Amino acid sequence: MTFNVVFRIHFLLLLTLLLCSGCTTFVRDIKKADNYNKKITETAVVWQTPQNLKTNITLSSPVISDKAKERSNKHVAELVSLFSSHITHNLSIVLDKNQIKVQQQNSAAATQLIITPTSGRDECTALGCNTSLWIQVQLFDTGENKSVWSGAFKVGAQWPAKNDESVVKHFSDSLILELKKSELL
Repeated sequence: MTFNVVFRIHFLLLLTLLLCSGCTTFVRDIKKADNYNKKITETAVVWQTPQNLKTNITLSSPVISDKAKERSNKHVAELVSLFSSHITHNLSIVLDKNQIKVQQQNSAAATQLIITPTSGRDECTALGCNTSLWIQVQLFDTGENKSVWSGAFKVGAQWPAKNDESVVKHFSDSLILELKKSELL
């Protein structure tokens, strides 16, 4: 095969993977408190909007202009707003499907899932930008008055997809999977 044919095949495979991947959730630093063996039966979903969210920008050019910084901050703010608007509803649906009773945020629920964005990332090339968000999740046991589980999740649509409610749903599904792996559900 010639170089041109091999290049086209690899390009098409890469493009297919990007189009099929849609949104992703990368998970790290899952920690469960030693000797904690309770199962979640009820919880409140608590979204904490950050005051000063740090944003990292990666560009294909060596200089980051003020316009690029503005665009990046706008993209990250839109993703935070998307989560702020949809996380409680989406996560409540997934929790309900797993027989977890969802209480109001200011209720006396047995646990709280505290969800906090910690940083944003905007990776741009000549083809477009990919915006993602790191979210820290803690499971707080109100009876024991302590955090009993935590994890970090990087969320966002893969380029060329746009961040939409499916990103929030994918995060909710990933969170439930991690809670199951930790034997909390």
